[in-house]
Amino acid sequence: MKRIILGCVALVIVLSSKAQTFRILTGLSVSKTDWSAGYYGYNDNLVSISSGFEVNYFEHKLWRINSRIGYVERGGMYKDKYSTKSYFFMNYATINTTLAFKIHTKNLDPYFSVGPRFDYLLSSSCYSSLTYYHFNKINYGFDLGLGADKSITDKFLIGLDITYSHQINDIINNLDNKGV
Repeated sequence: MKRIILGCVALVIVLSSKAQTFRILTGLSVSKTDWSAGYYGYNDNLVSISSGFEVNYFEHKLWRINSRIGYVERGGMYKDKYSTKSYFFMNYATINTTLAFKIHTKNLDPYFSVGPRFDYLLSSSCYSSLTYYHFNKINYGFDLGLGADKSITDKFLIGLDITYSHQINDIINNLDNKGV
């Protein structure tokens, strides 16, 4: 129920803003949470999903400010020599604001973006011996992104965005090697 309320509030805020561009985002999230828990070393890539809404505002010829509200699934995976998998997922509501520097060309608009990020843990799932660990509810970091937009019409564009999310605080509060 919390997710539905959070999603509705986010949608109303985004739709009521006076933005130059409104985006609906969906894609893959590849995470690698690098830390050890007992004899497990959770350092293999885990592929999951992400989605969200983004508003571009204060748009200039060479830069713009973006705000994003979304959902991202992160985690870690361990595979032993017998191919036994142990993994965990953390489901976050995420909010960020980035400054994007862009180059306008005739056919494509490439850009670089950077900005702070705030994550709130909605739920977590553990398929391992991690069930007794407590993941932090609030996490923060920053995002670095590269992307490009292509205008299809004057009101519709399609784009590709690759974002690296760096974690600043610890995701878990009771391990010696806490990971990022």
